Amino acid sequence: MPSANATSKLLESFGGRLTDARFSDFTIKCGTDEYKVHKLIITALSDYFARAIDFGKEAEEKSIVLQGDDPALVKLMISFFYQLDYDLATVAPTLQGRTTPAPITLPKNHTRVGTCIHGFRPESSCVPDVGSHEPSHLLVHVGLYALADKYLIPTLRELCVQKFRDCAHCHSETGEFAEAVQFVFERLPEHARDMREVVVKLLCGKMALVKGKEIMGLKVYGDLAKEVLWKKGEELAWW
Repeated sequence: MPSANATSKLLESFGGRLTDARFSDFTIKCGTDEYKVHKLIITALSDYFARAIDFGKEAEEKSIVLQGDDPALVKLMISFFYQLDYDLATVAPTLQGRTTPAPITLPKNHTRVGTCIHGFRPESSCVPDVGSHEPSHLLVHVGLYALADKYLIPTLRELCVQKFRDCAHCHSETGEFAEAVQFVFERLPEHARDMREVVVKLLCGKMALVKGKEIMGLKVYGDLAKEVLWKKGEELAWW
């Protein structure tokens, strides 16, 4: 098994290859952005690109144009190929200037006794807010998840779920969380059970959110409430 230092050095080397086109053998284009990438790297993580480089126009031209995708999300996807991570600071300008939705209004009589500092039960479930999470990141995580699902990158999907869970834990009372919940239940495919499960578990750990008018007003509230009820029933051994 390679040492942590060797793994770190390898990832550092991969990251440098993204800005060095000398050994590139494939090009990914989105909008005005163009990435000189390496088949060995992208096909190891994506079955979609593994097929694309072998057949049709893309194989002949050694390039692919990603139509209809958000260039900022594609940039994060490319970053993941080479670093097995993504940094939202690299797309910060695209997050600025967006209208901030109103926060979620919680019932006045809800209690925080026995909860963590973010209002979740049990108290031991708390996720430390190290300052790296922002409410505006929530929709980016779920949007990138959708992109990873489209291009068959399961490891990126898993990372998006993890980052969304931690960010939502810290910013569950924001309007951005309500928007992210709407996105997850309305725009993600039915098989996106891992992301739905995160949302349901968060709401079960902080039931006051379910009664917030911003959550109750969502078009997907019916489906959401049913899943929360079912999960809560399992936790309380109702069935």
